[in-house]
Amino acid sequence: MNEGIQPVVRVVDDDPQVLHSTQWLLEGSGYEVATYTDAPAFEAGFDPAVPGCVVLDIRMPNKDGLTLFEEMRERDWDIPVIFLTGHGDVPQATRALLGGAFHFLEKPYNPRQLIETIQNALESDTAMRQAREARSETANRYQELTPRQRDVARHLAAGMSAKETAQRLEMSPKTVEVHRGHILKKMGVCTTVELVHRLQQIQVPFPER
Repeated sequence: MNEGIQPVVRVVDDDPQVLHSTQWLLEGSGYEVATYTDAPAFEAGFDPAVPGCVVLDIRMPNKDGLTLFEEMRERDWDIPVIFLTGHGDVPQATRALLGGAFHFLEKPYNPRQLIETIQNALESDTAMRQAREARSETANRYQELTPRQRDVARHLAAGMSAKETAQRLEMSPKTVEVHRGHILKKMGVCTTVELVHRLQQIQVPFPER
């Protein structure tokens, strides 16, 4: 993760007054803000590599917020989305939450509640990005194992002893232990328990005992 990149709060709303007041509130609270008047402008300017969150009006002309959100999900733009809704849009906002939205607030929003929600969303985004980075690193380390080392790793992670693994893979227990040492080093862990957690992270299938 690029720790030097400042998180950006993207605000998407077709109401210029709401857009301006929200930008003023957030910038005054120390956040970096980007504003968009409609969905196409947001899509053209969005960079998923830049951390942050999205504050999205649910009711907009041409393409509404819910449609934009669903398209973001289809594109794997995995970033927290906070919906701003009118009273009559609550059922749609509930649908968005079920679809993975971070939160929704009714207009007129409470400024303190908006800031608190945004701060929580930014913390969630950081955690998600760190988890993705960890999974990517684990996957890369796993790919660096030889095919034989992967076999040994999967059997050991399934809870098999060196002797059981040796019988399954037709090698000596001593050879299994040698492989185990290389595997732990390459995977950046110290114990088999840590190895299990790493392999579960990237959904490596374990053989049945």
